Amino acid sequence: MNSPKSHTQIKPLLIFAYGAFASGGILFISAFMLTLPAHFFKATLILAASFAAIGTGEFLNHPKQKLITQETIQNKSKPQYHHSRNPCSLGNLFDIGGLLLFFIAISSFFFPH
Repeated sequence: MNSPKSHTQIKPLLIFAYGAFASGGILFISAFMLTLPAHFFKATLILAASFAAIGTGEFLNHPKQKLITQETIQNKSKPQYHHSRNPCSLGNLFDIGGLLLFFIAISSFFFPH
């Protein structure tokens, strides 16, 4: 029995999690390398923290899980893995905190004082 193709594809939210986590790190490093005004520096650090928190939350909400089929139970095929959504409270807290930090960073850009 062949497994469905949807289990071998990477989910779009997992790609978003990789991108958000990487862009948070890039923003953090670039904030220190560029000479920014103080309010832009603060907002950039908050934005980097928000991207890292959202990326971490999505990693926690899409854990690597083993696909259990009749063939894997009988050891006839290699185990296959997938990243379906399995929400956990810590992942949801990271997502909510990341969204709050994102809006705080946007407001820091537009209203510096």
